[in-house]
Amino acid sequence: MPFAPSLCIVLAVFGVVVSPVKAAPPADKSLAALSAESRSQDLMEKVVLLLKTKQYAETLRLLAEAEAISPGDPTTLNAKAAALIQTDRFDEAEEILKVLLAENPQFFQADYNLGEILFQKKDYRAAAAYFQRMQNLYGPLPLIRFKRLLSEILAEDPVAAEITLRTFRFPADAPAWYFAHAAMALSTGDRSEANSLMDTAIRIHGDDGTALFVETISESTLVK
Repeated sequence: MPFAPSLCIVLAVFGVVVSPVKAAPPADKSLAALSAESRSQDLMEKVVLLLKTKQYAETLRLLAEAEAISPGDPTTLNAKAAALIQTDRFDEAEEILKVLLAENPQFFQADYNLGEILFQKKDYRAAAAYFQRMQNLYGPLPLIRFKRLLSEILAEDPVAAEITLRTFRFPADAPAWYFAHAAMALSTGDRSEANSLMDTAIRIHGDDGTALFVETISESTLVK
């Protein structure tokens, strides 16, 4: 299967969410406030498109404008951290994310993003432990377990990876189940089996339902 650009996970997990439906504005808001909100939403829609095409410099420029409109907005700051991670500016991203988590310790997207920094730095043992902690905090979400599994595989810890793999249940955890088994197949060099599993998942669950997993696995060195 062809691997897509690895940014959908940034959009979906790190909090860059743009609603296609704009709610009716409250009657008591000033025209200036409504104009600022509209501009902010327009900026975030453009940020989504720019991230998809890896135009990070322009992404950060627009996010700076969004910050000026709504200083301290968590979604804007989280999106900025996501863009910084994609340009390997890990220290700057980490500083932003730690502030966000200090203000809201259960800010899932920011928390995940910190784990992503470890993963992108290829500190896979630390990343596996980080996603284990997230699993303990947020529950056994399939995406967290999948990221933990990838970290364990890339840390060359097959025993831990096999234990994590056995936590996936079919069909309850599909499409993650397919991608977890695909990752294990890739770790043994069985690209054909991995592609078959991922193609099946995409056929059943569609591009939208599998994008997070496609792009998470495509970011990893398993497919390089």
